[in-house]
Amino acid sequence: MSIKVLYSLLILAIVAWFSPASYAMGSLPEKFYHNPILQMENLADPHMIKFQGKYYLYGTFLDGSLKGGSDHYDVYVSDDMANWKKTNNIFSKNTDTLWAPDVFYDTSNNTFYLYYSEDLSIGVAISESPTGPFIDKGILIENAIDAHMFYDNGEYYLYYSSIEISDEFDMIFRFINGLITGTNDKARENILVQKMRTPTEKIGEAILLIEPDSAWEKGIMLDVVEGAWMFKNDNTYYLMYSGNEAMFGTYAVGYATSDNPLGPFVKVENNPIIHTRNSLFDRGVYSPGHHSVLTEEDGRHWIIYHQKKTPTSIGFSHRFVCKDEMFISEEGILSVLSTGMRKL
Repeated sequence: MSIKVLYSLLILAIVAWFSPASYAMGSLPEKFYHNPILQMENLADPHMIKFQGKYYLYGTFLDGSLKGGSDHYDVYVSDDMANWKKTNNIFSKNTDTLWAPDVFYDTSNNTFYLYYSEDLSIGVAISESPTGPFIDKGILIENAIDAHMFYDNGEYYLYYSSIEISDEFDMIFRFINGLITGTNDKARENILVQKMRTPTEKIGEAILLIEPDSAWEKGIMLDVVEGAWMFKNDNTYYLMYSGNEAMFGTYAVGYATSDNPLGPFVKVENNPIIHTRNSLFDRGVYSPGHHSVLTEEDGRHWIIYHQKKTPTSIGFSHRFVCKDEMFISEEGILSVLSTGMRKL
């Protein structure tokens, strides 16, 4: 066999070894699925549910500006997570900070609850259909963002992030004041849980669960843990979340565990499990975060998250929805092999 043939075979073997299809860890997710799953710019904070055999994808609409102004939600519907049909404007508010929709279906009354973040407060709206329209029922929690409803053993739990600033100018002022005074007085976001009597009624006081005390969670102007998602496997509760600043390239996903949905939660040593990754073989992963998890009937877990288009993208716009399979080891450790921004 000639040197040229051997060289060609070697190159093919290397490419095959490092290709995304070879990363399946024993389970090829789908036949050559590609990211982003939705060929639509400027959609962040994706929340996906499955209802009566169809997938419903919600997210933060972004207007393309640096701030990423958002005043309404759309929903994308699919039979296969590859081909999507858009239903426009299922809920809107007179604001430019309508963020992070979370949709919960309550089987006890066949009602869909849409938790929304508006002007740094959390509200709820209801509908009889996953495609809306959703009717506003008002604000539930002030000075908070990124709600996530979790139902377990007949109990409702609302997870969210507290926020210590009134607007972006307050954030910048605190950052500059901290530099001048040497106090490092940055604003921060913490994750709390609120026990609920029903999807719209609170019980007692909220409980602080985790704070941004790890190095990877500390940003330039904000120290952040946000985008909470509760995932349960066997008797372990996984409080998954995003850390650091979404507008830069340091956003990432980690988790903490507990044997109780009210905590206490302990952060794991292998955090973050999804983070910025440059690659020679695809377009890389840039500032991934604010995810949801969808578990199929066959037990396969998909993590649905957003990321930036390029490593130099700054601001809150130009984010795209991706999916990857999430694995659970025999020891209960979560892992995700992010597959970058390869196009269909």
